[in-house]
Amino acid sequence: MKLINEFNIKIIRTSRRKTVSLQIINGIVKVTAPKYLSDKQIYSVISSKAKWIRKNLAVEQLGPPFTPKKFINNELFSFLGASYPLEITDNKFQGTTLLERSFLVNTKLNGKEVHVLLKEWFRKQALSILTDRTNIQADRLGLFPKKISIRDYKSRWGSCNGRGEITYNWKIIMAPLSIVDYVIVHELCHLTHHNHSKDYWNTVSISLPSYKTDQNWLKTNGKLLDW
Repeated sequence: MKLINEFNIKIIRTSRRKTVSLQIINGIVKVTAPKYLSDKQIYSVISSKAKWIRKNLAVEQLGPPFTPKKFINNELFSFLGASYPLEITDNKFQGTTLLERSFLVNTKLNGKEVHVLLKEWFRKQALSILTDRTNIQADRLGLFPKKISIRDYKSRWGSCNGRGEITYNWKIIMAPLSIVDYVIVHELCHLTHHNHSKDYWNTVSISLPSYKTDQNWLKTNGKLLDW
């Protein structure tokens, strides 16, 4: 297939997925697919998304490259758009604290445990902040979800199901607050439009006139909100 030569493709098969997802990471098209799909079926999906892939590969080139975190002292981590260096201390009382100028992680364990402790802190903050900000936007828009939760999505920032339940990717709280609010408004508007139709985007535009700026920020910088 021509696409094999055009794109740098990495296919990951997993029993945990029922559908194919695509991510663009440092010029690589990362494809996560159910184990039962054949190569032919997977490449058929890739072919159908060729226009999207080309567009997002071009967008990615505009932003900085993604570098996996090592969870070591002085490494920078973002929280609501601001960067803080990591400070690891040898302490039997494990936990993470956001100080004025740094993230303080207390642990006697190795880098893997620093990752765990930091992620626990971020997830706790994410649920609190995203719940509060969703309630604020819900009151403003008159759109009220039945439930708010967080999870570790690989290729989306949020979702809204037919039962009126909204789930966010906890990593979005690394972004500036304006981007967090865009994702919230995006999902709240799905309570009235369960698609991405013209009517849906009109609703988003009325609720958040700057949404295209926020949307472009995520397309360019979203890959940096990862570990």
